[in-house]
Amino acid sequence: MINVEVLKRIVPTIAPSMTAWAECMERQAIESGVALDSLQWRDALRVGVQRPEKVRIMYVDELPRPNSELTLLANEIGILTSKTESLTFGYGIYMKNNLPDGKRRLIHQLVHCCQFERLGEMRTFVREYVQCCLDFGYAHSPYELEAEARTQEVLADFHADMKPCQSGM
Repeated sequence: MINVEVLKRIVPTIAPSMTAWAECMERQAIESGVALDSLQWRDALRVGVQRPEKVRIMYVDELPRPNSELTLLANEIGILTSKTESLTFGYGIYMKNNLPDGKRRLIHQLVHCCQFERLGEMRTFVREYVQCCLDFGYAHSPYELEAEARTQEVLADFHADMKPCQSGM
């Protein structure tokens, strides 16, 4: 494991490569991914996505990986590990096929789309997101905490909207 202080010194030098890779992944998803369906669109609006029409989902068997140096760094930070099931790059969402909790994972990723919109550009989002992961740890990053909190709110609303079937009809 690489020391966090060492990582903090490395990140600024490779930030342009990280941003370029993220922009490339977003472009691929926008060109080849699928648009949100009506329920996903509703979830996007619920979490605050301003432009749900721009969001595209790429369903993949394996998540994309950058070059070996960036993969090592992303793994050390906790962003891209063997347990990662989905990733967001701007308006492009990559999700592994057949996730048992796909709705929850998608809502979480839609929150990252909303965060991207707030920050306005890929370079800023990548820098801020990675810096927060380094400062607080991936699981305690304000971006991840917000994504989890908003996901729970949307799922709670979804379950509250569901009405039980009436029997005897």
